[in-house]
Amino acid sequence: MKKLYEKQKEKGKTFLFIMAPHQNPKYEQILPAGYVDYSNQNFDKLAHTLRESGVPTLDIRDELYAADIKHSDAFFVTDPHWTPQTGFLVYTKIVDRLLEMEVIPHVDSMYTDISQYNIQMYEDFFLGYHGKRTGRYYAGLDDFALITPKYNTDISLKVPSRNIDLKGEFAEVAIDNNRVKPDYFTADPYSAYGHSLKLLKHYRNEAAPLDLKVLAIGDSFSNIPLTFLSLVFTAFDQFDLRSYSGNFEEYYNEYAPDVILVLVNPDQMTGRNLNYDFFNDLNLQAP
Repeated sequence: MKKLYEKQKEKGKTFLFIMAPHQNPKYEQILPAGYVDYSNQNFDKLAHTLRESGVPTLDIRDELYAADIKHSDAFFVTDPHWTPQTGFLVYTKIVDRLLEMEVIPHVDSMYTDISQYNIQMYEDFFLGYHGKRTGRYYAGLDDFALITPKYNTDISLKVPSRNIDLKGEFAEVAIDNNRVKPDYFTADPYSAYGHSLKLLKHYRNEAAPLDLKVLAIGDSFSNIPLTFLSLVFTAFDQFDLRSYSGNFEEYYNEYAPDVILVLVNPDQMTGRNLNYDFFNDLNLQAP
């Protein structure tokens, strides 16, 4: 992460690391008596080391705490991910931080004001990853929100690995509506945002207020907030490097992004991590 940040800095460009929370909250005690989990200590060490290295870092754990949002309200019950409402909030926090960093000018509040979006609620609709393992009667079902702009949009999306080539309104292009169905054990409405995880997505939006080339690297936590970022940038590429076998450095040099965002849950980042060896110089080998 430090090396990627330094590459951007050398070019006079921007880098921001965004840390998604662990399912065990930092500021609440929800674990059973006697159960010990060190995830947040490890997350704290990562955030501290990045900041000591000068890497701009946005810790979403702190953002949720400052907004007085409880873990139980931010996350699904049957799934390890945050809800669409939380994902939308994270999108607005990213925009706010880029504004604070003076990377972008003021963005019309229409883009970040949730009142300017339709929220279609599906009650008792979603059975998440954990729920699929335990059954719908163990912890019940989650409500699910589909959030789309009330204002007019015109964007395009290409996903070469899946032969997706779409253009039109955000609600039809950036959302895979076929996934939003009450099929508890085979459907996954969460992955409707951004058409789920794909190696590389190319969003283009000529009407966007920010004429910048952005590269966003993320895991499953990034699905929702990064999908909304396609509304505000003219060129927005989204990468999931966990299944990428190509040469990232060649892509990086060719695309030459003005801004790089990395939004991941560090729980999957280990000492022998192969996912984020951006420049193939860490001599890492799979265990």
